[in-house]
Amino acid sequence: MRGPGPLALAAALALTSAGCRGAAPPSPWHDEAGYRWRELSVPRGRDGPGFTELPSSRTGVSFTNTVALDSALQNRHLAQGGGVALGDADGDGRPDIYLTSNQGANALYKNVGHWRFQDVTTTAGAALTGRRSTGATFADVDGDGDLDLLVSTLGEASCCSRTTGMGCSPSGPRRRGSAPTPAA
Repeated sequence: MRGPGPLALAAALALTSAGCRGAAPPSPWHDEAGYRWRELSVPRGRDGPGFTELPSSRTGVSFTNTVALDSALQNRHLAQGGGVALGDADGDGRPDIYLTSNQGANALYKNVGHWRFQDVTTTAGAALTGRRSTGATFADVDGDGDLDLLVSTLGEASCCSRTTGMGCSPSGPRRRGSAPTPAA
């Protein structure tokens, strides 16, 4: 069995369009109480906005979430596929992509602009191989202003990695109900 197909990846990539184009500067951030936001300009084509499938040879994203049939038959949750997190992990203003794998290694792709991504999984220490990852999100957990990576797993402790630039420094797996590791 396979995870999300090309259409799911195309949809995830389409959501990052504001940060990938690189041709026009992004609109300014508006600061509000407890959050910030900015306008998203969606280009209108002949038929309005839509999705265009981009090959991995163009984007640099070549991730596949493969699940063995025996594993999926033993635990149907594995057949649901993996997770996708989009966020500016390195603070360069472009959304990066984190993809989870139910049985293999997760992947982190740095957005280098113009719909091109660079696999930085190894240098970021973000693979979490064999953790049966099911979902992920970027959020500023420790309140230091940069996004942290949270990865949920199936039947194991979830992982919280505090990011500095593109590097991940895992705070270690935590059991449910335990206190988070204090920020350094």
